Amino acid sequence: MLAPLTPEVMVGIAAPGQDQAVAASENVMPANSIYLLLAVVGAVIPYAFFLDYFASEGIGAGFVAALFANGAAGGFTADLLISSVAFWLWMAADTRDRGTGRIWPFVALNLTIGLSCALPAYLWHRGRASAAPA
Repeated sequence: MLAPLTPEVMVGIAAPGQDQAVAASENVMPANSIYLLLAVVGAVIPYAFFLDYFASEGIGAGFVAALFANGAAGGFTADLLISSVAFWLWMAADTRDRGTGRIWPFVALNLTIGLSCALPAYLWHRGRASAAPA
């Protein structure tokens, strides 16, 4: 019988009183697979909206103006910009500490697709790097 789908089970973390090996064996989907799925979904869904916008409005400076068209849009835009900078800073420190490679591919993903793709893609890369034999 599978364990209930909790965050601990999803990432293979032992719940209080549960053996780590048991938690990993009951894992519904490995965390790295979830990160990869989220990276793909995080690319497809925003691009569906972007393509719809570009099809109706065209490509140009109007896109930047639309990001701040009202308080709600401006708030989301500011939130994503601040979150992206925080992600880059954390990623730079994490990459330096772990020696897992360069950050520029993920910064490029962040700037061209968005944080919803770049963050889970980096976590997927990080998981693969830590699982690789030394």
